[in-house]
Amino acid sequence: MLNWGILGAGWISNTFVSDFYKVENACIKAVAARDLQRAQSFAEKHNIPLAYGNYAEMLQNPAIDVVYIGTTHNFHYEHVMMCLQAGKHVLCEKPITINAREFQELTQEAKKRHLFLMEAMWTVFFPVIDQAKKWIKAGKIGDITFIEASLGWRLDMNPERRNANIKLGAGAILDIGTYPLHFGYIFAQSDVKQSSIMAHQLPSGVDLTESIQVEYENGILAQYGSSVEVNMTNVATIMGKEGCLVFNDFHSPRKVSLIKEGKVVETFEDNRETAGYNYEAQETTDCIIKGQLESRLMPHSTSSRILSLMDNLRSKIHLQYEADRY
Repeated sequence: MLNWGILGAGWISNTFVSDFYKVENACIKAVAARDLQRAQSFAEKHNIPLAYGNYAEMLQNPAIDVVYIGTTHNFHYEHVMMCLQAGKHVLCEKPITINAREFQELTQEAKKRHLFLMEAMWTVFFPVIDQAKKWIKAGKIGDITFIEASLGWRLDMNPERRNANIKLGAGAILDIGTYPLHFGYIFAQSDVKQSSIMAHQLPSGVDLTESIQVEYENGILAQYGSSVEVNMTNVATIMGKEGCLVFNDFHSPRKVSLIKEGKVVETFEDNRETAGYNYEAQETTDCIIKGQLESRLMPHSTSSRILSLMDNLRSKIHLQYEADRY
């Protein structure tokens, strides 16, 4: 039985913990926030035994085996490093760091201390994704030629809020664009040969909407979109020479349709009761129990590839964060 600690008591941690009842061989032992009252309210709401008013105090508890980090991504490097140096395994929300350099430092620290580390890219673990892989392997859509995925929501871009604050890592590509880029890699399974980007940006450089084009080394082409200023379709399509797969809300899919000659010939639905955070929590728990330092489905190399791609794309629109200057 693994004991989990929750670092950060925001909305995403609330949803993660709400799904945790589905996770086997694990329990949530503690929560920590920067404000003790907030941690206590969170603990009372979710029936968690221990609440801490600072992160370091929770990490000193030897009973905590693994920590879920649900803070905003501008703090991820600092918080992951704290957990690793305290001897804790880590599951950290996406994007796990601002850039690839930060992530490389964290993976080196994790390996040195023989600790599990994984980016919480939940999309990878959904049953719908697994079913789509099976259809593709069975040749049901033929060779993949094109991938299309767009994800966007109209967020509050008040300059006082994190969504628009460049000092806090704001921007569509890190907040949202990471989803279509990860989704594409799941099915392309190839390094990027070349990429391009066009973006709407604030004067600070923060990106609001972007259109990204990718050519993979294996010849697959892709078109990705992400936005924090408009509501996009949130649909993804994997197009093959003999058919295509269509996913609604592809970042957390509940359904995939197999289409041939314009007709739906097969569907698969995930009628889960949860939002879906339990899948990544179960993967983390299983890997740690088995003594694995990485997930086979979400290895360090995947996070590194996507972060490097996002670094490259940001450089093309001259979007630089404080973390990039070191």
